[in-house]
Amino acid sequence: MSNFSAKQEKVTSHEALLKQLEYMTKTVFPAVQIKARETQRRMIEHFNRVILHNEFPDKANVMSLDPLKREKLSPRHEGPYTVVRRTTGGFYELKDATGESLGRKFAPSQLKLVLDDFEEQILM
Repeated sequence: MSNFSAKQEKVTSHEALLKQLEYMTKTVFPAVQIKARETQRRMIEHFNRVILHNEFPDKANVMSLDPLKREKLSPRHEGPYTVVRRTTGGFYELKDATGESLGRKFAPSQLKLVLDDFEEQILM
């Protein structure tokens, strides 16, 4: 027969529970809240540093990132395409050189601006 009396649970008094609750509300919860705010601040800083927030004007020439790039030496971007408009969600609708819409929307991180007058941009 096994002895179940060795595994008795510790009963905490009402005063001890109130004392622990006070400790948690005064010390632990504020510390967790401070740590969560600090972590959130660092995540926002990292996002703003890493993610590019590009905005392209209408009728600008852009290149899109090729999602089906199969070979190492094949070009990373395809195009050039013309920006038709920016949607409310921040995506861009593009059209090709024939004026036909591409049929999908592109995120700003998938686009790269094409400089029309390269020499003019360098001199500025």
